[in-house]
Amino acid sequence: MKQKGKYGVSRKYLLQMLMMTTGAMLLVLTISSFVLSYNAEKTALDMNRNANQKVMSQIHYNLNSMNEIIKNLAASIYYNMDIQPRLTSQNENMFEIISNQLTLDRIVGSSSFVHSIVLYNANLNAYYAGGNMNIRFNDGVLLDRMRKFVTTEAAKVRKMELIPVRSDSSPEGQVDIFSFFMYDTLGPYNENESALILNVSPDWLIGNLQTLNQVDANQNGHIVILDRDQAIVASDLRIDSPDKEKLKNMIYANLHLTQAKQRNYVIDSDKQYLISFLNADVNDWIIVQVQPYEAILGKVDQLRLTSIIVTLVFLVLAALLFWFVSYKLYKPVQSLVRQTQTFRTGENDPGEDGEFAYISRVYRQMTEEYASLRKEQSEQVDLVRQYYLKRLVTDSHSFPDEDRLKTELADIGFPIDFTGHLLIGLLRIGQYRKFAEMASYTEQSMIKFAIANISREIVSGTFPCEIVDMGNDRLALLIGIGNQTFEAQETAVKLIRNVQEVFLQYYKIPLSGTLSDPIAVYRDISKHYNLTLQYSMYRLNYGRLSVIVPKQLASNLQNEQSQIPPDLEKKLVESIKANHLAESAAHCGKILDFVSGFNYDNTVQAIHVLFVVIKNTLKEMNANKLQYIPVDLNTFMQEALQEEDMDDIKSMFADLLEQISEAQSNVNEDKNQILHDTIKAIIERDYRDTNLSLQGIASMLKMSPVYIGRIFKKSASISIAEYINEVRLNKSLELLRTKNDSIMDIMEQVGYSNPSYYFKLFKKKFGTTPKDYRLKKVLP
Repeated sequence: MKQKGKYGVSRKYLLQMLMMTTGAMLLVLTISSFVLSYNAEKTALDMNRNANQKVMSQIHYNLNSMNEIIKNLAASIYYNMDIQPRLTSQNENMFEIISNQLTLDRIVGSSSFVHSIVLYNANLNAYYAGGNMNIRFNDGVLLDRMRKFVTTEAAKVRKMELIPVRSDSSPEGQVDIFSFFMYDTLGPYNENESALILNVSPDWLIGNLQTLNQVDANQNGHIVILDRDQAIVASDLRIDSPDKEKLKNMIYANLHLTQAKQRNYVIDSDKQYLISFLNADVNDWIIVQVQPYEAILGKVDQLRLTSIIVTLVFLVLAALLFWFVSYKLYKPVQSLVRQTQTFRTGENDPGEDGEFAYISRVYRQMTEEYASLRKEQSEQVDLVRQYYLKRLVTDSHSFPDEDRLKTELADIGFPIDFTGHLLIGLLRIGQYRKFAEMASYTEQSMIKFAIANISREIVSGTFPCEIVDMGNDRLALLIGIGNQTFEAQETAVKLIRNVQEVFLQYYKIPLSGTLSDPIAVYRDISKHYNLTLQYSMYRLNYGRLSVIVPKQLASNLQNEQSQIPPDLEKKLVESIKANHLAESAAHCGKILDFVSGFNYDNTVQAIHVLFVVIKNTLKEMNANKLQYIPVDLNTFMQEALQEEDMDDIKSMFADLLEQISEAQSNVNEDKNQILHDTIKAIIERDYRDTNLSLQGIASMLKMSPVYIGRIFKKSASISIAEYINEVRLNKSLELLRTKNDSIMDIMEQVGYSNPSYYFKLFKKKFGTTPKDYRLKKVLP
């Protein structure tokens, strides 16, 4: 099959259909054939097992029957009143001997399986034979074997059991006769004890095995009988059979299965055999059946071969059928590929990825092109719409002809009727500077789009409205209120508050709102927009979530104040100098609350003045202090004036005051640390001076003893006097360890003049006296 159709598209889907259907059918047929073959093999083995069981059971039965016949015959002869004297008499009577031999000949002649009968008289050590003429002569080979049994090999004799008898010249696996002994003793045979020996010909057993093997219709198999010594006593193999040695080796290699009555598979020269065992009750013999595995499963192999041929033929026919059906099913796909050729470009060459990938790629390109066209068309309409609306907001005087304006706005779907009143609102994004730094241009556009959608959804439920993007952080709302005026303004305030809440909830971005007074003439839209833009600056005074209307700003617009109250300024300065953070933050907050009532320009100016007051106070403090208070004020005012909310400015001033307070505390701590280090240095230097004390150190530093004592104890957690004693005692400990001077000299060297006081302090600190300490260091 061609990999590509005439339209240049890979027929991957068609090939997949053919491969999947053919593969599925092949899998089903393979599994079915395997199951059929397995079941056939299992059934054949089960049938063979049953047949083997029958054959071996029949052999077992025949052995039992023959054994009973031989027992009965031997008993009848042994207890015959005419024969019995021949076993026990102590003298020979020729007439009786001849009569007994004739009787024995008659018995042997009447039985097809009896070879001969031997009577052994232990009293006379005489043997009387009947039946086979060869055994009557004293030099007969078989008679010699009888003599060995009753003399030197008596241990091999078992009463009323068939004993295989082989001559020295007999081939391996061949038995000449089976001897059946009967004597008076109940236990083992005693040497030179009178006995009746009934010899049985093996021909009847071999013939029986061959007959049963032929009945089993398995001439390729063999049946073997082993005695208790695991020697072959009978088999259906000829003596010169080439398989006899191999058969014997396989049997002996698997004799461990006789106890479990199991079967086993044996591989010999790459050929498998099935061996079965059965323990016979007669004479402790073992019946063994060996069958070639291929003979058992020959019919199964034929069935398997037939199944493979049928499967292959069916698979070929199924493949042809599936190809025909798949091609019919493939036609709609081929038709669709042909239709998509109209839209084929260099970007969607068919390649090797199949029909559906090609169709999907063409469809995706078509949808993208369609979406792009729709987007371009929508953007063009939006651009025209935004142009007219932005021009109406910023330059409404440029539309002198009202009828023409209505027509143009109607063409772009403007929903507001100019015959009624209008409101113009302004939404401003809070913290826009941070927002613009963190968000990309696309993200900013999406946020503005979300604001416009939410506003239109909420406001248009009450008033017709239109949203105009005025750039940066501003979006203008044109709201038609009809003949309503200030009542509609109050409703619009509630709607804008709803917009603020929804947007803050979902986007976590604050919006401030400003509304104009009702506009009666569309030409006044630009004037009211400019006023609304100015009024929106008062979000600094009223908060970033405020909605401002002109009447709300009346007090601010009329307030001409621009100065901070002198008393609040004085309290702020004093609290900063006294490092009272809570008071300075409270005074600063009161000042900012007060200036919030100014007009916008004066509010900004007052904030700047407040910063100057704090800056001058810090400058004055640095001029009068020993250490400089490090506070960076370079960018504070610039950042403060960029804030949009008085609460944020309060937080910034509170942070500034906290920085100043922390810097003051750090300076005081540094000063105390310097004083602490100086006192320690004086003590380390002058500890030898017996007059060294708190008062002396205070006199050196020209400070109050109480002050330096409090500062030192706060830093070191011990008093100056305690520290002096600690230094002196540690120095004396070092001298006691390193010098050979007397204890009194060392005491004076470290600044002590009173021995008892020195000893008392030394023992209190180290738990021993100076003398004991020195002795401990000297002694090993």
